[in-house]
Amino acid sequence: MSADSSRPAEDVWSLWGGQYRLRAFLLLGVNLALFLGVGCFTYWLRTGVFFAPAQEGYWNILRLTFSFTGDTGVTLASFLLGPIKVTDVPAMIPVVGLLVSCLVSIPVLVAILYRIWASLPFILAVAFLAVMPWLAITLLGCCMLASCRPFRQRSQFMSALIGQVPVVLYFLLAWRGSPGSELNAADPLDPIKFLAPWVMAIVAGAVVTAVVLGIARIVRFRPGAIAPVLALMFSLPVLLFEYLVGRDELHYRRLVETRRSFFSDRGDPSDGYDATDDLLRAAEREWFGYPEPRPRFSDILDRVKLQWTLRMSGPEHHDVEGFLQVEGSALAEHQWTHAFQCDAFLKYYPDSRYAPDALFLKASALDMRVDLGAFRRKNLIRFYDDFPSPWSAFEWRRLLENFPDSTYAAAARLRLAQIELRRGRVEAARSLLSDLVTRVGVGADEPAPSPPPSTWSAFFQRRAPREEHPLSFSRMRVEARRLLEWIEANEDPVVGWEPLCGTDRPARPVAFGLAHLDPRAEGYAANVERLLKAYEASIWADNLKLEIIKSQRDAKARAEALSAFLASYDGRGADAEPEARFLLCLAYNEIDRPQDAGKELETLVRRFPSSLWAEQAGAVALRTLRTMEGTGG
Repeated sequence: MSADSSRPAEDVWSLWGGQYRLRAFLLLGVNLALFLGVGCFTYWLRTGVFFAPAQEGYWNILRLTFSFTGDTGVTLASFLLGPIKVTDVPAMIPVVGLLVSCLVSIPVLVAILYRIWASLPFILAVAFLAVMPWLAITLLGCCMLASCRPFRQRSQFMSALIGQVPVVLYFLLAWRGSPGSELNAADPLDPIKFLAPWVMAIVAGAVVTAVVLGIARIVRFRPGAIAPVLALMFSLPVLLFEYLVGRDELHYRRLVETRRSFFSDRGDPSDGYDATDDLLRAAEREWFGYPEPRPRFSDILDRVKLQWTLRMSGPEHHDVEGFLQVEGSALAEHQWTHAFQCDAFLKYYPDSRYAPDALFLKASALDMRVDLGAFRRKNLIRFYDDFPSPWSAFEWRRLLENFPDSTYAAAARLRLAQIELRRGRVEAARSLLSDLVTRVGVGADEPAPSPPPSTWSAFFQRRAPREEHPLSFSRMRVEARRLLEWIEANEDPVVGWEPLCGTDRPARPVAFGLAHLDPRAEGYAANVERLLKAYEASIWADNLKLEIIKSQRDAKARAEALSAFLASYDGRGADAEPEARFLLCLAYNEIDRPQDAGKELETLVRRFPSSLWAEQAGAVALRTLRTMEGTGG
């Protein structure tokens, strides 16, 4: 010990002996190593990437933290709202609270016990490993308040508390600046859940400060007071996360975020995203790149639109190898990137509660398409996945066989039935469709009753993740019943199921069937006309004619065609008549002919009371009535 032992110790450097100084440096290194782990774990909780500098676009992420426009996704508030929301998984409250208290209190304690220069590596770890540069800047001010004159107090604990005042203000700003739309307005406990980690961080930071300074005073500021407490503060959130939350929770949420970034049209789900401005900007950049005299801007715009169309086009191959060889297709690249990520999740977490979700994400990603007709006509980017691709069949089968009672089993049954019809396996499709209709009742998408008021007993209950990929059970049931009615009413004694399933017989002019055709494809009507020409004498003729009429976009022309269709089959017992009358009712509503719509609705319900379309007409009438009541009409 120092020869001047009568001098009261204030920090670890007050002990002037060489052995203490060496021990101080060694334990400071241990503290820094533990703290680097805290920073890496903090960033991993936000992104799934353990070492931030190794991530692609790392410097751009740092730059975004200083952006004051829009939601950069790297704010302190985003730590609580994604990918694992504390409102959905309240067990994250102590995890985040303890981590943040560790990030805040340890640099201040190092500044007090080792002086401010020793806290700089810890502050840099917060900035560059935890990727919280604003918190790091705040911590620099905290360390100066706690350890530098004239701010330093005689009581080290008081100095530490005063030093943490800027952090408290920082937490307050983070809380007040949180995106309110992310919080569930229906649950009054959600704002409390969002605030709880900050309160826990402040309280835990004060407790840690008191414990460390108390130990330091007991051992007369010998090195080693921080390391055991820091090790405990690091291990506690890791253990809590592992046993109360689980790594699969984080990686599943990352899967959902990847799906959203790949397949989100950023617009109204029913209308899509209007890409007109983006197209004009892209064409303008290319146009200005040409030397004078430049080509016509309209020609450049057409070429850019064609390039975008090709990049959004999915492959037409029916094998995986062909799929992977599609060059220039951003859609195909995103589909298989997401599929491989889902495979990795299922490999490492086969028993996860999210295993059926991951299978659904993969299968629906392989089915994902862009409505190219809407893009060519209106510059709308609109994704859809209700026309299954052949390479998704294996994933739907896995989902149905392994999780037959899951939420996504209904989608698996419908998609497999559609694929079985293309393969000519009508009985297998019939069984799947019948099972779906039996399991999914009428009104499956009716809004659930309002939940009872939240209670504190439910505060820490894990809430089911909000539906990131919602399923319309009523729509699936309608499609299943439509296909079932086709099957039950249209087994032709001559051509059998050829108009529906296709045929490989060379004598037939067309090899495909109705089940092979995507209703959103631009050539759909022309292909159905080819089918009609080949099978006009079969009992499928009325269904084929109706499909052609349905492809008309103008409501008035569609209403006239439907009216003529019904007149031509009046009294002849066409099985397509109920659907035609339902569609005519909708068309009359579109062109503001409510009386005619009402007559068609009455005729439909009277003549076909047990049909799918009478059921749908009743549902439409009920929704209309509710809308009128809601608007005071």
